[in-house]
Amino acid sequence: MIQSFFGNDHDSKIPTYFQIHDMVLDLMTRLANEDGFLATTHDQQPRCQQERIHRLCIQTRNEEDVKHLSAANLCRLRSLIADVYSEEDVRLLSAVAKAFNWLPPLSTFRVLRVLCLCGCERVDDGCFKEICNLIHLRYLGLRQTRITEIPKEIQKLQLLQVLDITGTEIHELPSTFVLLRKLVCLCADPLNKVPAGFGNLKSLQQLYVPPIYVESPSMLNNFSGLTELRRVAFCFNEWDESYVKPFLQCLSSLVSLEYLEIDGPKKACDFSCSPCGRLIIHTGPQQLQKILMIHITVHTVPKWMSALCSLSILHIRLLMLGEEGLHALGSIPSLSDLYIYIYKKR
Repeated sequence: MIQSFFGNDHDSKIPTYFQIHDMVLDLMTRLANEDGFLATTHDQQPRCQQERIHRLCIQTRNEEDVKHLSAANLCRLRSLIADVYSEEDVRLLSAVAKAFNWLPPLSTFRVLRVLCLCGCERVDDGCFKEICNLIHLRYLGLRQTRITEIPKEIQKLQLLQVLDITGTEIHELPSTFVLLRKLVCLCADPLNKVPAGFGNLKSLQQLYVPPIYVESPSMLNNFSGLTELRRVAFCFNEWDESYVKPFLQCLSSLVSLEYLEIDGPKKACDFSCSPCGRLIIHTGPQQLQKILMIHITVHTVPKWMSALCSLSILHIRLLMLGEEGLHALGSIPSLSDLYIYIYKKR
C-alpha cells in the first residue's frame, strides 16, 4: 500500500520519496478532515471545519471552494501547502493561484511552521520579504516561484530547518544567511559562491546544490565547520597545487560526509599530495560511501582514498591507471562498485 521510490540514483539505499495508494490516501485525508488534523480544499473531499484549521492543503479546481477560506479562522494555522510544482492541470494551477486573493496576508500567520508554495507564480521577492516575518517557520518551499534573490531579512527565520529554492535561478546567498543556525537542508540551483562564515551552519546536513563553484583555495575554508554535512558537490573553476592541501583539510573536517561529487576544468588535475596527505584525511570522513569524479580528469587514483574505510562506490575518470593506482584501489576495504574511465586525448 506504500511504495518507496529511489529516483534517478539507483545506487542509493535511501528512498527519494514514497507513494501511497489512492484508497489509503482518500481514507487518511477523510479521517484527518473529520478529526480537524488537516483541512483539505478538494473537489471530492468534505468541507473543512473552519473553526479549528491548523493545517491547510489547497487541492481544488473549484474556485468556490477557495472562496470559503476568506471566512475561515486561520489565525492558528501551523501548515499551509499549495504545491503545484508537479501539476499539469491548468484548472488546478489557476485555482491555486486565485487562492492567494482569498487568503489573508502571509504575515498574519504568526504561528506558521510549514509553508510550501512550490510552483506558485504569485510568489515574488516582495512576498519573500513578507515570509521572513514568520519567525516560527521550520520548512519553507519556494521551488519554481518568481523570487530572484534571498532577502537579508531571512536571518529572522532562526528556527528554519529546510529551505527549497530550486528552479528560481538564485546563485548567491546573502551574508545574513549564515545566521540560520538551525538549517538542516538546503535545496538550490548551482551556487557561484557562499558567504564568509558558511561553516557556522553547524546543523547543515544536506546540500542539494548541483554544484557549488569553488573559485579559490580559501573558499574551501568556508566548509571546514560543517561537521554534520552528509552530501556536497564541488565544481572547481581551476586546479593547481595550491588547492590540494586546503581541499584535503576541508575533506578531513567533514567527518559526517557520505556523498561527494567533484567536477572541474578540462585539463587533468593532480589530487596527489605528500606522504602526510593520507594522515591528514585519516581522521576525516570515515562515513563517506560514494564519490563521483566523472566530470573531472584526475592524473591517477589519489592515495588518500585508501584511508576511506566506508567507501563502497567510486566512479572516476583517470588520465592513466598505473601500478600505484591499482594498489590504492586495492587498499579501499569496502569498495564494491568501481567505474573507471580512462581519458584519451583526441
